[in-house]
This record gives sequence, C-alpha cells and structure tokens, in this order.
Amino acid sequence: MNSEAWNHADGAIEMLCEFKKQSPQLFLDNVYKLQSYYISCCRRKLHLLPQKDFKKVLDLAESYIKKSNE
Repeated sequence: MNSEAWNHADGAIEMLCEFKKQSPQLFLDNVYKLQSYYISCCRRKLHLLPQKDFKKVLDLAESYIKKSNE
C-alpha cells in the first residue's frame, strides 16, 4: 500500500492489515498504542451508545490492555 492508497483507504481494518503485513515488527511494537487509541475513539462516541454497560466494557478493556502490557 503506497501513501496515496493509505490516504484514500475507506476502512481502518484494511489499513491495519496492510500495516501489519508491511511492517510486522513495528505493528507488534505499537499494539498497546493502537488498542489505547481504539478505546479512546470509543469513549469519544460513548454518548451515542444507549446502554450504560459500554462504559464498563471500555473500562475492562483498558484495564486488560494495561495489565497485558506490563
């Protein structure tokens, strides 16, 4: 994937799969940052989710990635 394709990609999954394929070690070195970013994105949109349990799920996910990164 070149920079033009990256800049015009429609989906995050496509971009992340390509990132992992092209730079596997860099991807692995940044898994914690990527997971933290996903959680932050979800928190910013939490007001759009009607169920209160989503906040608990995000808290659990955040706790899990912090423990697995130690």
